[in-house]
Amino acid sequence: MLSPFVNISPVLASSLADSTLLTANERLAREHRRAYALYRKALGDPSWKTPDIVSLRSFFLRAYGQLQLDDPSAHLPVIDQATLINYICGLRPGTSSHLVSNFLSAFETITAYGILPEDLEAFHTSSHFFVDWAKGLKAELEGNFVLPGEIPRYLVARRILPETDLITATLEHLTPAEASYFAQAITHRAVSRLDSNGRPHQVAHVHDLLDQPAEAKTAIAVQAAPTFQSELTAAANWARQLAEAHPQRRIGIVVPSLAQDHALVSHIIGSVLNKGRSSSSDAAYFDISGGEPLAATAVWQAARLLLKLIYERVSQAELLRLATSGFFGELGLDNILKRWPASLRPEVNVVDLRNVLQPGRLLELVAQHATTARSFAMWLRHFADILAQCGWPNTNTIGSRQYQAHQALIETLCEPVLSAVSAANERTLTVREALQRLDIRLERQVFAPEREPANLLVLGTLEANGLEFDHLWVCSLDEENFPSRNTGIPFLPRNLLRAHGIPRADQAAELAFSLRLFWRWQQQAKELRVSYCRKSDSAERGRSPVLASGDEIALNPVTPPSWRSAQKPLEPYSDNFGLPLTLAHSRGGVALLQDQAACPFRAYAIHRLGIDRPEQSFDLPDALTRGIVLHDALYALFTTARTRAEIFELEVGDIQNAIRQALNKLKQTLPHHFQAYEIERLTQLITSWLDIETLRDEFEIHALESSYEIQFGQLAITVRADRIDRVARSGRLIVIDYKTGNVTTSNLTEKPLVKPQLPVYSLVDPEVHGAFYASIRAEGNRFTGISAAESEPGNARQLKLTQSWSDQISSWREELERLAEEFADGNAIVAPTTKACDYCHLDAFCRIFEQSNERTDR
Repeated sequence: MLSPFVNISPVLASSLADSTLLTANERLAREHRRAYALYRKALGDPSWKTPDIVSLRSFFLRAYGQLQLDDPSAHLPVIDQATLINYICGLRPGTSSHLVSNFLSAFETITAYGILPEDLEAFHTSSHFFVDWAKGLKAELEGNFVLPGEIPRYLVARRILPETDLITATLEHLTPAEASYFAQAITHRAVSRLDSNGRPHQVAHVHDLLDQPAEAKTAIAVQAAPTFQSELTAAANWARQLAEAHPQRRIGIVVPSLAQDHALVSHIIGSVLNKGRSSSSDAAYFDISGGEPLAATAVWQAARLLLKLIYERVSQAELLRLATSGFFGELGLDNILKRWPASLRPEVNVVDLRNVLQPGRLLELVAQHATTARSFAMWLRHFADILAQCGWPNTNTIGSRQYQAHQALIETLCEPVLSAVSAANERTLTVREALQRLDIRLERQVFAPEREPANLLVLGTLEANGLEFDHLWVCSLDEENFPSRNTGIPFLPRNLLRAHGIPRADQAAELAFSLRLFWRWQQQAKELRVSYCRKSDSAERGRSPVLASGDEIALNPVTPPSWRSAQKPLEPYSDNFGLPLTLAHSRGGVALLQDQAACPFRAYAIHRLGIDRPEQSFDLPDALTRGIVLHDALYALFTTARTRAEIFELEVGDIQNAIRQALNKLKQTLPHHFQAYEIERLTQLITSWLDIETLRDEFEIHALESSYEIQFGQLAITVRADRIDRVARSGRLIVIDYKTGNVTTSNLTEKPLVKPQLPVYSLVDPEVHGAFYASIRAEGNRFTGISAAESEPGNARQLKLTQSWSDQISSWREELERLAEEFADGNAIVAPTTKACDYCHLDAFCRIFEQSNERTDR
């Protein structure tokens, strides 16, 4: 039997006959409506009047909607978020998704608090970007739409007051316009606030409507978990055992990161509660709030890959995901994946594939590869048609969750075009702009599959407010998350937030907010358990200082469910191999072999799983970019000066012109003073390097920035040599690779090979009899490498050969083929060489340091 999560007292039930109950959120309104129905059923009533219970936001939207219904010509329509995003993107075409999202949050805030865009300039002098954007948006909306945040102010200005008495439940905060509305309402109707026992008390002042929980002293149990996943698993097992022993108990699990980790939380808790069945099972074991963005659903991820294949470019790995997604019929991609044509680029689109695709639906789309600009609504219809022609979403193979997500996506793609919609909808867009706008919309559109009510709720932080529990578990209360680090609202300075009373404006307000939440949880639950994760991203964490008074207990051992009772104890097993390469011809660069030599796991993670180092944003060029500028400058110099004598004739002006040419190639506007400094720095570096060049034996530059392909088994390694010189004394070639970091040539002649770059360069041409690093650094230049005796370039530090050059080449090829074979076999053992972990980004994935600590502890 379902249990109500709120208390409907006889006094409240009687009041709801002619009053409106306003709640802080939709979840609390829904629970009150359900509790009222259960209350009436318990009284044996055969029927009853539907109570008027709505969230505060819905109340204001409904009041304005009634005005529109009574006189449509006198009141503008309320803009929906999809149309608002169209306007925002239309004013700043090509703006990234996160900037649009940040702008929308800031704009909705200043709208709700009645802040004019120009007011920001008084608080912060660098607000021009946001202010200009916001002014443009307000001008576009003026006379066409009303924003939801403007409605309370609109009602106050026209003195549109409620027609029934009002009762509020667990209101945390009111904007100035909302407070003004209730101030007027108090003089017009009875306005009350529910107390902790569910009884309404009439108020005389607006501030009495806000819920202010007193500090609670209820004992709590604090539990620590090694990982977030184990924390969720422990909470789910606790809830399952309670539910099995006491089916009518009201149980809650609060996960503060539910909005960001919805899929993970749903999967872990669902798999435990459903006793091994899929977490997407239709059985009503639990009710979870919120949802995931439509953009993150599996059915749309597959559709987006198809659109990317048609209108952008996809990698080979993405093409494999598309072919095996199961959301389409036969696309004819299998033949391409089995034998990737050497003529194809690393990233392809449907036009590149037209000569290798088998006849089928995808080949027919080549003729429909639309490039003509059109309105956003027309693009949406076009995308829907393309996906439908490819059999998306193959409804015979998808479950209920993805089917519901598909229905929500179809509503978005096939939305009607309204005649009154703004010019933003009528503007023509390129396909790239249309796809970007669609991505932004779907990232902000939350999808939540329908679930039946249950006696176990999984909630976000604020959604638990006002509910009552027999047992409540709150997760993630560590010192980093509770109170959370206050980041403010993007584009809005903190002093403006404080001046206008916007909640959670700084860290002090964040602490006060966290304390109120904690006290409220203690008052809402008969039993309260809280937990935190001891470690996140390899960093140790302690419990929140708010929990200082709680006694910490160990996580209870989990009793295996009955369906696992017959299983044997698990045995540890190390599987150091991933899947072997299945393609007959695979490609990679020298970095692949370098990573395989440094640590097989790193090579597998980067080059097979695609876990590259996250890109970072820099205001000025980083070390890698500055190194590229040096390479480009040397390339420009040596295209004209190709012999030792010609290099000797170079002047400072030639060097500086080459540097300016290299800087101009950067797609980045650099400050004048930075350019001047960089030209001076690079001039000194290059001049000191040319001194080494002019002291060498006679030579001539044979090739610059040339690409070669070397086959090692089924791996084709692509090599791009910075420079190849022909030594005059022997007529042999040597390869030179420029470096701006520290280099070493030790261990080049030893096995196993741990530094394969120079050995690979030595194989680019049979005439190559040496390979060298040109290390160009402020700390000092080094010209070092290895070569046959007759090919010594002069003025270089040589690693001594212990055998003939031809034997050394054979030894290197044997080692390189071993590395290539290990990679092809899927060898992914975590076995780093010395210093291989120093700058690696995969430590949280391979857990090398954690494993080392565990061994030390033993």
